[in-house]
Amino acid sequence: MQASPSNSLECLELRPRSGVVAQIVVLLHGYGRNAALMRKMAGEVAARLPQALILMPHAPEAYETPESSEGNVLSVPQQLRGEDAEEGADGLRRQWFSIDAATLEDMRQKTMQAAGRVNEFLTQALAENGLSESDAALMGFSQGGAVALYAAYYRPVPVRCVAGHSTLFMGGDHMPSKPPTLYIYGLDDEEFSRQRFESGVRQLRAQIPNLTVEAVAGLRHTTNMQSRHIVADYIARHFNQTP
Repeated sequence: MQASPSNSLECLELRPRSGVVAQIVVLLHGYGRNAALMRKMAGEVAARLPQALILMPHAPEAYETPESSEGNVLSVPQQLRGEDAEEGADGLRRQWFSIDAATLEDMRQKTMQAAGRVNEFLTQALAENGLSESDAALMGFSQGGAVALYAAYYRPVPVRCVAGHSTLFMGGDHMPSKPPTLYIYGLDDEEFSRQRFESGVRQLRAQIPNLTVEAVAGLRHTTNMQSRHIVADYIARHFNQTP
C-alpha cells in the first residue's frame, strides 16, 4: 500500500504483486473521512482479484462543518459531531462536496460535479494502464457511494460494475451508462432512514436493468466484514464473467 499523487487526485493504491494490471477498482471514502478508511475493502478486493490495481483517492476538498444543518437535506453524521476536524485516520479530513444544500436537486448537482472529477481520474488511470471501461469497477461508501454511482452512470461507456454502500440515489435523467449495480445498506443505519434507502432502490429499479440489493441486518452506518465480503464478491464475480 503506498500513497500516490496519481492522475488528478491524491490517492492510496494497492498494486498487484505480479506487477501486471488486468483490472482497476476505484474505492471512494465517505464524508469527513479519507482514503485510509477504504483499506479493509481494498484488502478484500485484492484477495479475490490479484491482478487488480486498487485506487483509493482522497476527496479533493478539505472537510467543512456546516454552520447549521437547518434547512439542509443532510446533516453532519453523528460520528463526526464534536470531533476535531484534524482528527481521524491519518489526521486528514476530506469531503467530495459540501453537504450545505437545501434540496435534493442541489445535492445531486454537487454529486455530479464530484463524479466528473472521479471520471477524469478513472479515464487517465485506464489510459496509463492500457485498459478499457470493461476492465474497471467503481465502489463507494456513503457520500463516496453517491459519487461512485453517478460517475458510473454518466460515463459514455459502461464500467464493468458499480457498488454503492450506505448511500443515497437521487435519481437522474438521460444516464448514458447503466452498468450492473450493487446497492447495499444496513438495516440499523443511524444516519439514513430505511425509507430513504427504499426510495433509492425504487428509483434504481426504474432505471438499472441489472440491480442487486442487499440489506444487511445489524449494520449501522459503516462497513463490516459481511458487507465488505458482499461487495468484494460482487465485483470479483462480474470481472470473472464475459462482458
